[in-house]
Amino acid sequence: MYDQSIMSIRKVSFGAVQIQKLRRVALDEHLLVTLGLGVGDRVTVELDVENEAIVLRKAHEQQASTRTLLVSEDHAD
Repeated sequence: MYDQSIMSIRKVSFGAVQIQKLRRVALDEHLLVTLGLGVGDRVTVELDVENEAIVLRKAHEQQASTRTLLVSEDHAD
């Protein structure tokens, strides 16, 4: 018997997309449906400099549209 508890999907690739005019990016419909997102919904945008990644997360209603800069310094003492 197959034990489904050992299988966990952490990341799914939806391929490469092109940045359009006005710096817009079109997201795959299946991606949006999976997260329960639709036109007009809000997402948070994070820049992961270390991994050269832009992370979009479904925004919760209580999240305000503010910009926060998080700076981490590695101390090699």
